Amino acid sequence: MTIYNTTVHGTAKFYEQDAMVLSVPDISSYVGIYPLVRNGKLDMSGFPIGFMDNCPKKNDNMASCDDNHQTFEAKVELLRGALMPPTKSGKRAGQARDPQFDNNYYWTFERFILVSQEVFSPNTPQVVQKPVIGATVTPISSLTEGELVTIRREMATNDRTAIMQSASYFMNEPIEGVILGAEKLANWLNARTCIRHTSKQFGEANQSESPVEVAQPISDNVPTIKNREDMHKAITASGFTAEQCLQALDKMGYENSSDFLSKNPDDFEGMFNQISVVLNSTPKEEEIW
Repeated sequence: MTIYNTTVHGTAKFYEQDAMVLSVPDISSYVGIYPLVRNGKLDMSGFPIGFMDNCPKKNDNMASCDDNHQTFEAKVELLRGALMPPTKSGKRAGQARDPQFDNNYYWTFERFILVSQEVFSPNTPQVVQKPVIGATVTPISSLTEGELVTIRREMATNDRTAIMQSASYFMNEPIEGVILGAEKLANWLNARTCIRHTSKQFGEANQSESPVEVAQPISDNVPTIKNREDMHKAITASGFTAEQCLQALDKMGYENSSDFLSKNPDDFEGMFNQISVVLNSTPKEEEIW
């Protein structure tokens, strides 16, 4: 097996078998179909958020692709198989294929090694988030890798929350309606996540664009959280109660902290950050009245 730089076009079926649609310049100059290895399972959980899987080859492996759709970059592990049989037409019909060229072999997809979160969409203009009035915004490009990891985790949680909320609200609608509702909810939640992490003075503007003071989601005095003990100290320092934390976890779609950690192993810092976001965005009793 070998690791290759690829452009991922999406997913497809290859004789009823799950497959990836990839452009692999080191193997071929054409966009190809790469079936998953035997007993392999298609996992799209690592795909960039909002990626639209609509390459022409998705429904017809003989279709040509003009790159006029969303793609993203990734490093993948591919397995080279047997040499293909001779072609049945053309100048080399009936002749054995040249083994020195990689495009003359069968290839299967093993796994993703690294996935870029940037999605290429030539026909879709980029949406620029309007800065929050009265806030100092940090460009996404200047955030640390740790900060980006936290943002991605929260966005993944937002997606799960959105689909649960949409399924509850549109319970009598067809699945297409549920997905549409989830996309709208997730887009709103993820936009808020970006604002919270890139604004030093987090706030939101009303229709008259006058600033509204909102509590900071995460205290600057909270230390690095590496284990459960660190997390408990951070929760105490933030003034949260155990009951409040359980309520926040319930809103996030988890039964308790153990349920969160079973799905996000050892991510104590991510759990605290997400609890902080939920609790700091929940109106206090005196604000409600």
